Amino acid sequence: MSLDNVKQRQYLMANEKSVTGLTDEEAQEFHGFFMQGMSGFIGVAAFAHLLAWFWRPWL
Repeated sequence: MSLDNVKQRQYLMANEKSVTGLTDEEAQEFHGFFMQGMSGFIGVAAFAHLLAWFWRPWL
């Protein structure tokens, strides 16, 4: 395999979409949004549990 073929193959592999259909940059962006959403959900859930604990402790 010549050097040009290797470079062309590396370029194609780097720009191909994954099984999900996302590029690496799109996947990283999605991951960031997902983590923000999950953090917000966990924060709201923890706050709700704290309020419920103050209202009626379960232990």
